[in-house]
Amino acid sequence: MADVFEAWDLRLERKVAIKRYRATTHGTGLRRFMAEAELLGGLSHPALLTVFDMSFDGERPFLVLSLATGGTLRDRLDTGCLLPSRVAEIGATVAEALAYVHERGIVHRDVKPSNVLFDDQGDCYLADFGIARAVGAAHLTDSHEFVGTAAYLAPEQIEDRSTGPAADVYALGLVLLECLTGEPEYTGTDIEAALARLTRAPRIPGAWGHEWRAVLTAMTAMNPEERPDAEQCVALLRALEAGQTVPLTIPTRRSPRIYAGIVTLAAAAVAALALTAGPVRVAGDPSMNPTQVVQTPTPEPAQQQQPAETGAPAPTEQPATGQVTPAERGNSGKGSNSGKDPGKGSGKSGNSGHGHNNEAEAG
Repeated sequence: MADVFEAWDLRLERKVAIKRYRATTHGTGLRRFMAEAELLGGLSHPALLTVFDMSFDGERPFLVLSLATGGTLRDRLDTGCLLPSRVAEIGATVAEALAYVHERGIVHRDVKPSNVLFDDQGDCYLADFGIARAVGAAHLTDSHEFVGTAAYLAPEQIEDRSTGPAADVYALGLVLLECLTGEPEYTGTDIEAALARLTRAPRIPGAWGHEWRAVLTAMTAMNPEERPDAEQCVALLRALEAGQTVPLTIPTRRSPRIYAGIVTLAAAAVAALALTAGPVRVAGDPSMNPTQVVQTPTPEPAQQQQPAETGAPAPTEQPATGQVTPAERGNSGKGSNSGKDPGKGSGKSGNSGHGHNNEAEAG
């Protein structure tokens, strides 16, 4: 949906990021971009990128943001899993950002590793509010379109039920699980990854201790009402970071058989849609075409390697009781405001009056 450039602010003499809308036509993508600009302009939190300015380059709007040059969480997971203490620290920081936006009636709807950015000091930020939505606001989606990234969608998003803050908590739970195992929990094609969670709950090994299993099980509960809110997640994850006991017991998972009818109906809807409107695809991709739904890029899955940070390799996963065999594994797309996202075209940006381009890599 946009290209991101590293730039130099001529007035304040500092590096910034310029996020410029890619398309020149009006439509859903432009409305999302403008909504992101308006939304971020009213937010201020240490774990969110700061918006300095908004202007136009011809007909293309652009944002001037604080620059994060330390890559993304996806970059780090491509080299292996992370230490549990670091996972808890990252999770608590992202949960703090979510608690802040949830308190203001905003749901991010696309929490994933490529939307967690780092600066040179290792501090992390929750980025890309392009498909965020105020609770109760009108949808900016095309018909039959999943909004988000397939591997991290909450069950209620797939079932097209009302999506609230609990969907962000679910996605964060899957992100943290991936940080510990080194692999995404739900994989395959977009449709396979999306529907898989309706037939089985995430497999959460007990190798990191009872506390980790209890927290991640609660965060990824099928029923949104059974999940802790973002503020509670902050407290739980800070306790895990400090090696403290968390006041949680492992909840009983609902039987996946109750979702069998939903999966059958969803599969029938997908088949019908494939006949009438072409492949079903997932929103949230930077190559957004407002006239059609789009495909989130799915690169080859990263091989599980030794942890990027010193520690033991990821433990062997053990299926939880009452769960079925997992779907095939894959991976989700990358992106950052530091200009490292493969598969997105690059472009040139003229001097906007605010700054000039330093590097012209798309992000």
